Amino acid sequence: MAFIDNTVTMLAWDKQAEFDNKKLQIDTERANDSPKKEAYEKFANRDLTQKLKAAIQAGLFSPVDDKLGDEHEQVPYEVYVIDFGFLDEKVWEKYASLELSDAEKQRLADNALQFQTEGHMAYAGRTEGWMVPVDGTIVLALPTPVALTLLSERDSELADEARKTVLHEYAHTQGCLSCDGHASFIGSLAEEARADLLADDDGYPDIKHFMEVDLYLVSGQVMTHVIEDHAGDNDPGAFWAEIGRKFV
Repeated sequence: MAFIDNTVTMLAWDKQAEFDNKKLQIDTERANDSPKKEAYEKFANRDLTQKLKAAIQAGLFSPVDDKLGDEHEQVPYEVYVIDFGFLDEKVWEKYASLELSDAEKQRLADNALQFQTEGHMAYAGRTEGWMVPVDGTIVLALPTPVALTLLSERDSELADEARKTVLHEYAHTQGCLSCDGHASFIGSLAEEARADLLADDDGYPDIKHFMEVDLYLVSGQVMTHVIEDHAGDNDPGAFWAEIGRKFV
């Protein structure tokens, strides 16, 4: 039933009688609970942020840019390393190669709890990278342990995972298939699949299975093929128009 509901929502879009009311409700909720740049400035790790920017200038994001192609128009964004860590000890174990003291890990965990409130980010301390609009600016951010891992490369396997994480989030900054945040559940899945594709990541195998197997069984079409064709689009309109032609 959820699949049918989301499909109808996707196709009806602004022709729905309640569209304007729902959009207003979502926009109001987001305005009241949106992240503020002051928090990002307050919790920024200045040294790591500058080092991450230098790595980007040296070509860190080139693999994604190459896939987007020369015709892609760069979407402006800002980069931050936010000075917080993780709330789950098991996640800290993953970053043992950083050899952070217990006191430092506790400080970073405390910062995560503060950032949840001041940064209006409920999942602070539970994520290894994110992209979010902040006061009208697209922000790409990493927490301190992930940035340290990426830049120090003490653990090559974990550094490669961190690289895929930041490439995935960068892909989100460069266009989006979820229609300005008001798309159906399917739109969100499509955008995650797009970011995985551009970053050579496999962070969402369940989404890939849904796109390539489940949807294929009911439509005879492979949605990831359509995503590949529109991965560099800044405007999702052409993507959804093709989805409408092929999946309806």
